[in-house]
Amino acid sequence: MMADQPLKGVRVLEMAQAIAGPFAARTLADMGAEVIKVEQPGVGDMSRRIGPHFLGTESAYYLNFNRNKQSVTIDLRQAQGQEVFHRLVAVSDVVFDAFRPSVLDRLAIDYESLKKTNPTVIACSLSAFGQEGPYRERPGFDGIVQAMGGGMSVTGNAGQPPVFMGFPVGDMVGGYVAALSIASALYGRSMTGEGRHLDISLLDVQIALQGHLGQFYLVSGEVPAPIGSSHPSNLPVGAYQTTDGGYIQVHCASQEFAMKTLQMMAGEVDEL
Repeated sequence: MMADQPLKGVRVLEMAQAIAGPFAARTLADMGAEVIKVEQPGVGDMSRRIGPHFLGTESAYYLNFNRNKQSVTIDLRQAQGQEVFHRLVAVSDVVFDAFRPSVLDRLAIDYESLKKTNPTVIACSLSAFGQEGPYRERPGFDGIVQAMGGGMSVTGNAGQPPVFMGFPVGDMVGGYVAALSIASALYGRSMTGEGRHLDISLLDVQIALQGHLGQFYLVSGEVPAPIGSSHPSNLPVGAYQTTDGGYIQVHCASQEFAMKTLQMMAGEVDEL
C-alpha cells in the first residue's frame, strides 16, 4: 500500500467478475481509488464460488482480487436498477466494465449512454478480443488468450506440447494495462477536462508482450520455440538441480558476469 495514494478521491464503478476486470479495479483501489463493485443480485461475482480454496464460505480467488472495494447489487435489467446505476455514474470518475459490446448496448451502459449522464466520465471496457473486429462478441478467458496470443508456443521445453503458465498471465497483465490506461486517462482529463472510452483487449496485450519475438522472426526468419528455463541471448541461463534436491536459477547477462559467477561458485571470490 502506498503511503501517499495518488488516486485518492477518484471513484470507480466496477462491473466485472472472475480475474482480469476485478484485478484491474483492485489495482486502482490499491492506489487509493474508491471502487464500488456492481454485482448481479442473487449470484454476485462468479469468483465467489470458484475453488479450490475457501475461507469459510469466501473463495480465496474472490478475497484476493476484490480487496479494498465496496460492493452493491444492482439489477441493470430493471428500470429502478438503471436509475440507481446512472445516479452512481453521475458522481463517478470512471466506469469500468468487462462485457462484450452487445451486452453494453443491450443494458444501455455503453459509452454514449454514460456520457449523457456524465459528460466527463472515463469508461474502460476490458474484453478478450476488443470492442471492434470479427471476434468482438466472442467470450474468452485467460487460457484462450495465452494460446491465441502465442505465449504457450514459447513456454515449456522443446519437443513437448504447449504449456499453460502457472498463473493467469493473460488476465493479470491485461488487468494491469487496463489500470495503467485508466490512470493515464485520468491525467489526460486533468489537462483537457474531457473523458474518453478505453478499449483494452486481453489478446492485444498478450501479443504486445511478445513484440521482441516478432522482431526476432522478421530479422532471422526463425519461428520462436520453447527453450525451457534457458534464454535466447544470454549464457549460462537455466535451472540447475542442487545436491540437496532443490533447484537454483542461474542467469548471466554477459561473459564477464558468467566468469565471476563461476569463480564465486568455485569459492575463488566471495561476491560478484
